[in-house]
Amino acid sequence: MQLAKPEITGLDEEMEELLDVIKKEGPYKFVKLPHHASYNGFDEKVLDTLQETPAFGISTGRGDPNHPDGGVLALLKSVTSEHAWARTDRNGFITVSFENGKVAMIPAKRDLNDSSPNAADELPVAEEPESESKSAQAEAPVSSTPGLAVPEPVVGSVVEVFTRVPHVKTRVTITIDVAPQAPASLELRAAEPQASQKRDEPVAQPRPTLGGGRSLPRLLFVTNSKRLAENIGRAETGDALNAIRAANQPIIDSGDNAGIFSAIQSAYQDDRSTRGVVILGGYDVVPSERVDTLPPSIRAQLGNSGEDDPDDFIVWSDQSFGDINGDGLADIAVSRIPDGRSAKLVQMALYGSAGSPNAQRFGLRNFARPFADTIYAARVPGNENMLTSKQMRSQSLAPGALNAKLIYLMLHGSDTDCSRFWGETQGGMLEAMYVGNMPTECGAVVFSGCCWGALTVRTRALLYREGDPVQSLPPEQSIALSFLERGARAFVGCTGAHYSPVDGNLNYFGAPIHDRFWAHFAAGAPPAEALFAAKIDYIGGMPHGRTKVEEVAIENKILRQFTCLGLGW
Repeated sequence: MQLAKPEITGLDEEMEELLDVIKKEGPYKFVKLPHHASYNGFDEKVLDTLQETPAFGISTGRGDPNHPDGGVLALLKSVTSEHAWARTDRNGFITVSFENGKVAMIPAKRDLNDSSPNAADELPVAEEPESESKSAQAEAPVSSTPGLAVPEPVVGSVVEVFTRVPHVKTRVTITIDVAPQAPASLELRAAEPQASQKRDEPVAQPRPTLGGGRSLPRLLFVTNSKRLAENIGRAETGDALNAIRAANQPIIDSGDNAGIFSAIQSAYQDDRSTRGVVILGGYDVVPSERVDTLPPSIRAQLGNSGEDDPDDFIVWSDQSFGDINGDGLADIAVSRIPDGRSAKLVQMALYGSAGSPNAQRFGLRNFARPFADTIYAARVPGNENMLTSKQMRSQSLAPGALNAKLIYLMLHGSDTDCSRFWGETQGGMLEAMYVGNMPTECGAVVFSGCCWGALTVRTRALLYREGDPVQSLPPEQSIALSFLERGARAFVGCTGAHYSPVDGNLNYFGAPIHDRFWAHFAAGAPPAEALFAAKIDYIGGMPHGRTKVEEVAIENKILRQFTCLGLGW
């Protein structure tokens, strides 16, 4: 059951009602999570429904990197003091028993609460035969979670050894000696050099350069290396930080936003040549801000009509990281490299794609959004025609069609499925593109006017509650993150529902900011700075001939919800 995200139009209300029924029928001692602990089966909302359940079970197989979902594992890890879980891919056969008001989960192997990701190349671990000592231990559990009895670790199961070997032409011998009840010893011994390799000759290991070798201005990188390492690995995080330092770019490594904001302001005062801030990591690494885009006066005038906006004009925003004088307004450009729990995404976003584009530009718009034609023709350099959803759908997109230098998308998006964008036809909707249309490499600058096109987490800002863990989307479930994982220089888009003109002079709502972004980029501004300059231009024209309070509210939202993902410089 897709309790978290039905992903079928019209079922959201029914699913809410079902969750209410589930909650009323509880509490439960044990719950098997839906759909192999997929992102659409379990999230903060479902966890809240089952908050009195001490024990969870996950049924899934080895070798599937998508199940359990990485975001679900991160969510479970954050609540280990209240809940425990077992998973068949790690724990094998799991015995669940109930006695004296408590539940006991006894795994055949390994420990409970294992949040390590499943891997595509996961190999089966031979299970040892049941022993008397193991049975005896299983009958004497100790409690670590309210209402849950957890067995002691089983002695004599398996020894796991992980090692990293440089990807160079050499041979490494690994010897492992294991004695009962004693720690394993590990010996790494390099073999004699090959005959064709001189003993003192270093092995060439070319290091990728930040920005793919582009000349970058002075930037200020912001991250929390501990949290980033939990998402993509310690070695991978170290490589990323070393590449930034090698480019002589400063790094702020802090565990809280308050400290980050003051450090940014201090760093800028020390070096006023700093042109922008780059956040390294997702919202669970460096939290984004949940921003009410409306000034109090407009919010008061709007009243209940704000319900017409699916976000109630509340969006995720990183603009405060560009505030260098403490007035709450961004003074320099900001971009974010969300990690998506993928080391490859971070590496490709930092270093860029080395691939050769097939085209100068690519454009795809809704059938009912002709305003994008004018912007595409006038502002986006190239000769390729703008495609429309009436004539084009995902199945008919040629392989490599999206491998272009510049990409402009004006389609429908969804907060429950960021892996695809939809287009309009004269009689309905169709899938215009999805992550399967992504090229192997793509160093493009992408601008998207799609609703929630730059949403990189499962929860839109309106539904987020303070203190809840934030679940990041993986690249395979996000068009924006898929572009970054393939080397896109930047993905510019919205964290909430987008609005665009359909009649009149067609120069209001989203259109002016689309136009000014491409104008500044064509004039030589890097993507993050082009968006920053476009917002300044947009402020100068607000409310672009609009007079109704709802329309003024929409333009305030348009201004604040556009964000730049990727290195952006």
